[in-house]
Amino acid sequence: MWAMLGAKRFPGPQRTEQKLAVAGAGLGASAAAAALVLADHPAMAEMAFMVPVGALLAVGTLIIVRRGRNVVGWLCWLGGLLAALAFGAGAYAELSMSLPGGLPGALAAGWFDLWLGTAWVSVLLLIPLVFPDGRLPSARWRPVALVIVAWLTAITTVRALNPAVPEWSPLPHNPLGVGGAAELLATLERASLATILLPVLADPAALLVRFRRSRGTERLQLKWLLYALALVALLFAHVAVAPNALPQSMSDVVFLLGIGTLPIAIGVAVLRYRLYDIDLIIRRTIVYAVVTAALSLVYAGGVLVAGSTVSGGRRSDLVVAISTLTAAALFRPLRSRTQELVDRRFNRQRFDAANTVAAFSDAVRHELNADALVDELLAVTGRTVQPEQLWLWRPSDVPARAQPRVVGGRRRQNPAVPPRRGG
Repeated sequence: MWAMLGAKRFPGPQRTEQKLAVAGAGLGASAAAAALVLADHPAMAEMAFMVPVGALLAVGTLIIVRRGRNVVGWLCWLGGLLAALAFGAGAYAELSMSLPGGLPGALAAGWFDLWLGTAWVSVLLLIPLVFPDGRLPSARWRPVALVIVAWLTAITTVRALNPAVPEWSPLPHNPLGVGGAAELLATLERASLATILLPVLADPAALLVRFRRSRGTERLQLKWLLYALALVALLFAHVAVAPNALPQSMSDVVFLLGIGTLPIAIGVAVLRYRLYDIDLIIRRTIVYAVVTAALSLVYAGGVLVAGSTVSGGRRSDLVVAISTLTAAALFRPLRSRTQELVDRRFNRQRFDAANTVAAFSDAVRHELNADALVDELLAVTGRTVQPEQLWLWRPSDVPARAQPRVVGGRRRQNPAVPPRRGG
């Protein structure tokens, strides 16, 4: 099993941590599965909730097993485990309250559901502070991390001891609520929720500081997380701006699936699996998002304009068909033009290389001087491929030529390689 997970053979304590991670993942998976079984007719949102929970458990376990003591893996694992336990405890309490005699331990399960739902979200808010290497950006961030941990602990404790229960809880009251301090705890809970801006502002600030200092692999890792965060932010903005665009159940499903991309992006970044694909993914996302938006506007505009001037059932069907065909015809040229603009902005090297190769192809069709073509070929290869040294072999009846290049800030003369005999 350890070989399948790609585990490194750590001695002693770290081996125990790996076993603990796998056992916790199994417990969380069992609790989440039990929640679906206990629910009479689980909603689509409840089933979609399994995606981020399962992703957190799987990614956290893989990071712990393969990357040792990276704190990011433990935070993902703990967040997924707490979410799964909250899901299972809430389902058990809700089922118990619906039965005439109830089930044993229903109040305890409902009480765990009260504060575990807050705890797992709080744990995930710590990930951006230590991503991707499990350490803070610098020692100056320690007070910030301590304040956020204290805030998360306070809001979780208040939720566990507040006698008032939220509307979504199946419990009639909090079994461990401190009745004499109800007003104080309610005030503290409101104050804690009001100060949620602290981690909300600290997390992107830490990512921004780390991204500005990052180079190479670390920058690619940060791009994966930032890409997933941008996707979730767009989904959240869509739900907030147009809440009636989709049914509520479908909006919840889409948003939960979007949240599921966060642990997947974290796993790809920390485990460095296909790390260098992020630039391609970002460019493709921008291209297809722009193309989709443009074609939607063309389609909607065509239907509205034509619909206002044409009446009748068959004519309206014709208008829809024409608008659809117009959008389909515009797809390929619009995608090519958008891809060119995106490459010019985000992938300048590829854009310049493509233009250089196109210019060379045009020169080959019109140039008859072999020496000029050799010079042009060496120049194009040097600009597009950028090799350290460059040679060109030619037939034995034509003398070889060399093209000087600038490498590392100095002008070098690439040696001409004499023709091979007998070739």
